[in-house]
Amino acid sequence: MGTNKLTHGSVSTEQVSVLKKWFKQYVNSFQDCENEIQKNLNIKISHTERVCTEILYLGRQLHFDANALRLAEIIALLHDIGRFEQYSIYKTFKDSESKDHALLGLDVIKNNKLLDDLDENPRSIIINAIKYHNRISIPPTEKDPHLLFEKLIRDADKLDIWKVVIDYYYRSGSEKNTALELNYPDTPGVSELVMEDLSHQRIVHIKHVNNLNDFKLLQMAWIYDINFESSKKQIKERDYLKKIRAVLPISEEIDTIYNKMLSYLNI
Repeated sequence: MGTNKLTHGSVSTEQVSVLKKWFKQYVNSFQDCENEIQKNLNIKISHTERVCTEILYLGRQLHFDANALRLAEIIALLHDIGRFEQYSIYKTFKDSESKDHALLGLDVIKNNKLLDDLDENPRSIIINAIKYHNRISIPPTEKDPHLLFEKLIRDADKLDIWKVVIDYYYRSGSEKNTALELNYPDTPGVSELVMEDLSHQRIVHIKHVNNLNDFKLLQMAWIYDINFESSKKQIKERDYLKKIRAVLPISEEIDTIYNKMLSYLNI
């Protein structure tokens, strides 16, 4: 199989349109009169819309055909569909304090029979891409075409999450949003295990995160899980690493980690 085409099973423009219409109706059903809740639900709606844009950009850079682009867009549209039920019920986006939002999303998809009209191949690609989009890594057993789309949604998702958190960190005089901070305390210092992960140029394990500084470093470490050159180009052009580094403490240790990240990004 070429990296830009499906060997069998098509996705029609109409199927994409139907799912977009369903998405809009579904997220609107979570309208809440409490401002804080509605604000965070709106953040996820906007995030989903931008991830759709990001994934289509990446797909075009990879020379996807129209069918593969439609499949990618469905994955982006539904990748965070579990977030709305998660936040509505648990008032948090932290999976460890609620439920895995990817698995919640797959339940929503199954219960609403969203993919029943699709052929088996694209349906299984969508399910696996959503299932693995938030894991620390993709299982080594995954193969193309599933693997290609799993990598794609992980890159597209990160590209926009960086935008969301950086906009939040730089919003002058804004009120704290504990949902975006996953309730981590804004305390001094950085955890030793976080720095150990970073010194080995690997993704920071969420279990090692104890405060907001750790969480920001975890976000920077996502560059070690970027799959496509076009994604790296976007990261560099948008100065994502520099902008997060600027909201971390002055520290030679952090500077060393930051410089390693810049070098890695330019490989």
